Order: sequence, then structure tokens, then C-alpha cells
Amino acid sequence: MAILLVLYAILSINISQTPQHSSLTTQMTTLVSDIKNQQLKALTGHTSEGVSSAYGIYYSEISYTLFAGTSYSPSSPSNHLINLNDNLTFNNINLPQQTVVFSALTGEVTNYDSGQNTLSLSNTITNDTQTLTLNAWGAVISVN
Repeated sequence: MAILLVLYAILSINISQTPQHSSLTTQMTTLVSDIKNQQLKALTGHTSEGVSSAYGIYYSEISYTLFAGTSYSPSSPSNHLINLNDNLTFNNINLPQQTVVFSALTGEVTNYDSGQNTLSLSNTITNDTQTLTLNAWGAVISVN
């Protein structure tokens, strides 16, 4: 009977932590997808107001904003705000002006700086963190 109680306790602890880890992984997967979609819009010449446009993402502690153009304007009506899941935050936004902008028709990162190319997403309950790294061509080269 004691063995069953110990096994139950171990399984309960492991199962209760799974949704928290899953939330971090799911949010990071969504973020990578949004990065690729913004880059694809820029690369394929998707238009904003009739002309090919750069596209970017602005990051804040609990959200990120998809935008068209070479710089982030908080008042633009075309911005698309995405809030992070509960208990998730960007704890280290190591990007110029907290922004990544993809150049129109090339999809390359505008003003790329290899010393400012990472973004960390953290779960405030489990303290798990995943860090995303971009290269000059806008590719996500690692998530760890």
C-alpha cells in the first residue's frame, strides 16, 4: 500500500507540471510561426497600402505586436497585438528597440546585430525558459 501511495505522489507531481511546460512550448511554437509569417509577407512582397512593405514584430513583457512598415508605431490601426498565455513573460528581449523588422522583398533582418539577436520566454511558475536566436537572414537558428 505504501508503494502505491509513493507512486501516486510521484505521478501527481509530474502530471501537474506538464501543462505549465506545455504552455511554454506551445507559445514558443506560435511565436516562431508568427516570426516566419511576418518574414514571408516581407519576402513575397505582400503589400501594405499598395506597395511592397517591410514587416516586423515588436516585443513587450507580456505581449508582442505584428506590424507592417520599417518601424513600430503603437497607434497604427493595422497592428495585431498578441498576448502571451498566463504565467508567461518575455524576460530578456535582446533585440534593437525590442523589434525585429524584415526587409521588403529580401526578408532579411533590418539592421541586424549579432550581439542583439535573442529573445527569452519564461514561465513564471516553473521558472522554465526558452531562448530563441535569429540570424541575419531572419531564420530562427535555435530555440533552447
